[in-house]
Amino acid sequence: MQSQQARYPSNHHPAVRGDILTLMEEDLQLGVIVLTRIGQLERAELTGKPLEARVGLPDLSDCRVLRFDTQEHDPGWRNITAVTGAHLPERDLEAATAPPPRYCILYRLQDPVEGPDRRLHLQVLAVAASLEAAVYRLAGTRLNRPQVVRGPRRPARHDASREQAQREAGQSASRSGRGHT
Repeated sequence: MQSQQARYPSNHHPAVRGDILTLMEEDLQLGVIVLTRIGQLERAELTGKPLEARVGLPDLSDCRVLRFDTQEHDPGWRNITAVTGAHLPERDLEAATAPPPRYCILYRLQDPVEGPDRRLHLQVLAVAASLEAAVYRLAGTRLNRPQVVRGPRRPARHDASREQAQREAGQSASRSGRGHT
């Protein structure tokens, strides 16, 4: 049997091994699924969703996320279906209404390093529960990006209403002639 060569060479964050072992202690099936998904990412059989900068979290806009779960919740087959264009089997239509996946693989594709292999490199940064923002903070810490994205600064609501009231008062005074002495 011929093995498939990875499309993306990988160099995962050293702490990812611990992430995977923690999942395996929780449920061995989760460990098997995450190793399978990482292999699929390396072979470019799956693609995660690009992340956008989110207010209050480290900037991970150069990263992607692939969500997964155990078989009864796992939409991985849907991701594969979306990539391959295959039709959903009738029995899998029930899974389309399943709860969202509870875990995610947070990764990025990096520019190639100097040398003969000019392929992008896949780097898994974190594997953890995805229901909270903790996995994004964990990846930010591992990338040494502790700073958070700040939202746009808006004037305080009372200041804007006070300015509007002052403008209206000025307009009404000039119309009534009270503005002249």
